[in-house]
This record gives sequence, structure tokens and C-alpha cells, in this order.
Amino acid sequence: MRPGPLTSFIVLMLLLITTSPVVAGDYLNSAHGNASYGVDRLDGPYAIGNCAHCHEQHASIDGNEPSPVIDDSPTKHALFTSAYTSATDNFCVECHDGTIGVANSAIVNHSYSYRAGGLTTDFASSIKDIFDLDSVDIASTHNLDDIKTLLSSAAVGLPWGYTSASHPCEGCHNPHAVQGDPANSDTGRKTVDSRGYPLSRPSQHTPLSGWGVWGDDSSEKMSTYAATGIYQAPYYYGSTSNHEPENNTTDDGSNLTDVNTFCTDCHNKTTSIYSTTLGRPLYQFDWGTEIHGKGSAIDLPAKTECRTPFIDSNQGSYILACTDCHEAHGSPNIFLIRPIVNNNAVSLPVGTTYWGDLCSSCHAATADLRAFHHQANDGYACTDCHESGKGPQVNNCTGCHFHSSYNSNYRLF
Repeated sequence: MRPGPLTSFIVLMLLLITTSPVVAGDYLNSAHGNASYGVDRLDGPYAIGNCAHCHEQHASIDGNEPSPVIDDSPTKHALFTSAYTSATDNFCVECHDGTIGVANSAIVNHSYSYRAGGLTTDFASSIKDIFDLDSVDIASTHNLDDIKTLLSSAAVGLPWGYTSASHPCEGCHNPHAVQGDPANSDTGRKTVDSRGYPLSRPSQHTPLSGWGVWGDDSSEKMSTYAATGIYQAPYYYGSTSNHEPENNTTDDGSNLTDVNTFCTDCHNKTTSIYSTTLGRPLYQFDWGTEIHGKGSAIDLPAKTECRTPFIDSNQGSYILACTDCHEAHGSPNIFLIRPIVNNNAVSLPVGTTYWGDLCSSCHAATADLRAFHHQANDGYACTDCHESGKGPQVNNCTGCHFHSSYNSNYRLF
């Protein structure tokens, strides 16, 4: 006797039952796919985290255009609005704008200095706010138009699987795997219990790589990257005992994503990146040999030029993380320099020639250090390094010290 349809269906369901936990996969583990606080478009009839909050199967919901109607133009990935027009007019910032306009709840995304560094009052509270800094002459942002150009395989020959239809945010974030960091937090601060991993390496955006998140594995930490040297986490703002990024005593980089490997997928000694903001290509450099990277630093006789928590006797071994000095999306300072570095406020508006706020965050202006620089700059005018009328304040540190600079006599960074 052949089993009927109902019997076959029951048998099939029994075969699918397992005592092992179901593997949710990247999307269900992501911030967008989370069933409690994931994607949730305004007036949509779908459960939180449902794919249809971003992708429209037939350009309609229940036979009607979605409300609100953002853009009736079809897109390559069936998104509810055009993928990318500009840094402040694109699919991602329709929701990541800190308002209840498209999303059912305001999505707040703070700067790295606020989330991980202890900045007390943030300069922005959403991704859109940060990229809006582009309209401020004294600020700087990670130019999304330039990123989009870079990621175009046809334009630069990168074998990473990006195309002209790719969204520039995809260069650093896999939208189907990205996690909140902190995850669904009311305070917006990283803690041991609220850590997530929002980054995905550009070079792993290939069909065979899996293209998950970067930093969640023990092999993807700054402590691992700096295994041949020392990573020392800077102080959390307002503290001389706790460190970034979790405001606790862990300071060896074991709780910090290996951002150096991540960033140097693009920022390295071979990839040419043109900056429309600067009107020139960015400097190419090798973080494996740079003095603030894995290269050995100079050593002054008295060894008194480092500020805590950095120890002078270790200065030749220290390896800094990119995020120790730079914001990822944008900053009120030039070159995305953070507004706080190592428990020190830093003000470097675009157009400034005074870099003392940044350099003095980790380097003390001792007599030995001043003597070394005066010797190294023999033949130059005082105003080449010191701003007129400001006494001993260091003016243009970047005249000698910048990524990729090197002087065989003085080993300048």
C-alpha cells in the first residue's frame, strides 16, 4: 500500500527534525537579520528581520507600492530605492539616518571615538550625519565616490568580485553579515557583553571566500597582528587606568579587531587610490615597515619622549592600530583624525598646519626630543616647525612625518 500525501508529508517533517541546533547562518546572526531588532521598514507587513524589508520581490507589498514610496525605479538588487547616488543619498542612509522615516525606529550609529574611545559628546549620531560632514569645510570623510571607483573591478583590476553596481558601503561591510558594535545598545558604548563585528574584508568579497565578518576570530585580533611586536591599547578618554575599546584594563589588543590587516587591503604600497578631495593620489605605504607599524622606531638616549601607557623601553617594538588615530567614516578633523587620542582632545580642522594636538597625545616634548629635532632640521627656519607667535608649539609635524615618509639619516616616519 502506497502512503498518501499526508503520510508522506509527516514522514518528511520527521526527517527534518533534529536534536542538533539549527545553524542560522550569517544573515540570521547579523544585525539586519536579528528577529528582535533587525530590519523593520515602516508600514511593512513582514516580521522583523525579513528580507522583504530591503528587497521587493515584485515591486509591491500586498499589491500596493510600499509606504513610504522612496523611489519607483527598479534596481539591480530589487532594493526599495536606488542603491547609490551620493554619500548622503543612497540605500543605506535611508535607514541609517537617525530618524524614523523609513525604519520603524531611529537607528543610531556613533563615531568610533564615542563607541570605543569614551568621547563624551559625539559629533554625529548616525552614518548620514557623519557623511554630512562633507558639507563642512573644516571636516573630512571617507569619500564614498572614490571608494566606489576603487571597488570597480574594471577600473582598477581588483579581483574581489565588486562591480559598477556594487554599493561603496559594501567595500567594508557585508550587509547580510554585518553586526552592531555595540549590539543593540542603548548607551552606544562598546562593552565586553555588547561586542559585535561590523567589518568584512574587501579582499574576501569573492564567491568562494564566504565573505563573513572580520574580527570575530582570535586570529583576527590586533594582538595576533602584533605578535612580532607589541600592541598597546591607548587610554580610554577620562581614564589613566582603563583602555580602549571596552573601557577596561585589557590593553594587549586581544579584544580589538585586526584593523591593520583590514585597512591595508586597500591602503598599501601597491594600490593606487585617487582622492578627489585632495586632488591627488593618496600616499602609498607599507605598514609592515612603517615606524608606527611593524618597523623599528628611533631611540633617543634618554628615552623620555613617550607618554603613558606607552613605555619608552618598548618604543622600538610598538605597533599601532589604524583606529588609534583615525575614524572610519568621518571626523571633524583633517584626514579623519579622531577628536580624542589616548585620553587627549585633538582639534585639527581642515586647513590647519598645527599638528601638536595629535602628536603630543603620545609624544612628550622633552628636552632630548627638542634637541633631536633641532639637529635633524639644521638649516631650516624656526617657522618651518613652529607657528609664529605660539612659542614652543610644534607647527607642521607632517612636513617630515607622514605615511610613507622615510629619511635614511634620521629614520623619520
